Amino acid sequence: MNYSVLARHLVRWVMVALVLCMAGCVTTRPPATPGSESGSLSAISPHATVREDGPTVERHLRSRFAETFDGCKASSGVLWPTFLCSGILMRGTGDYGAFYPWNPKPGSDVSFVWLRQDSNFLGSWVTNGFIFLPKFYADKFGDYSIHVNCAFADDSYTWIRGNRGCGATSSYPGESGPCHTVGVTTAEQYRAKYQPSNWFNERICGFDMRQASGLNTREAFYQMRRVMSMMGGASFNRWNELVVAEWPQNQAKLPLEAFYYISNPTKCGGGGTSPCPPWTTGRALAQRDQRNLVAVTGRWIPIIRITLATSVGERAVFIYDPADQGLAP
Repeated sequence: MNYSVLARHLVRWVMVALVLCMAGCVTTRPPATPGSESGSLSAISPHATVREDGPTVERHLRSRFAETFDGCKASSGVLWPTFLCSGILMRGTGDYGAFYPWNPKPGSDVSFVWLRQDSNFLGSWVTNGFIFLPKFYADKFGDYSIHVNCAFADDSYTWIRGNRGCGATSSYPGESGPCHTVGVTTAEQYRAKYQPSNWFNERICGFDMRQASGLNTREAFYQMRRVMSMMGGASFNRWNELVVAEWPQNQAKLPLEAFYYISNPTKCGGGGTSPCPPWTTGRALAQRDQRNLVAVTGRWIPIIRITLATSVGERAVFIYDPADQGLAP
């Protein structure tokens, strides 16, 4: 027997078997869906700007949420409304389709919510959005200056209000205008005018936050927060509403701090009565927004996972998780 010939044949058969096994035995991984843990994660462009990394933003959000002081002291010594330096100013965006969510709808002001441990809530309207850095911090970066025009203690149906969301509704023209014009300057007056059974979204007044109004806007915002405390569970199960003046399209210096998604969405839609999409939908949309921001502006901001409090005494939790990112810094 020619053993050398036999050996050559054996080697050839082994090689063929290995090739067939590699072709037929390797498990094919399905395409990653948007928002999957690793399928959408890719390296950020080396030319992208990272102003603050994820852990830093998480730390800042946790700190500002935990604060309880009233008023932001300017260098002049004047106290301004607390949202200028504290809390979390958030805009829920959902699915903006082909549009970029950081651009406002032309001709209309923009609704935000303000979250802090003493202005806490479970309602979320939608499951994802972005967070603006408070003005006192944004100014240090030279960001575009954002202006809050009015603040409501509850979801206020701004789309049916005059004066770009801060005026009266046609249903209650004598009650739903700016609070100081309808005899309301304190939380007690607010409660007397809008008893719990009558806290209809389109009936309530809003506190004027415009500097040009000449009002004590720090005090007005403080009273708005006191209203939320007086409302108790009625407020906690929905959200407040701050109307921000429209900013220019494609503004390069917006005070964007983070994108976010809600990990426990339970109360969405009008008045917190509509079912919410799953948290995975919010995360996928946040990842898409993050990638688009880098592609359009060259700037990276983190995605933060927010777990809202489920009772009045609990706290919201803010987490930066590398697995949540659409692009890695």
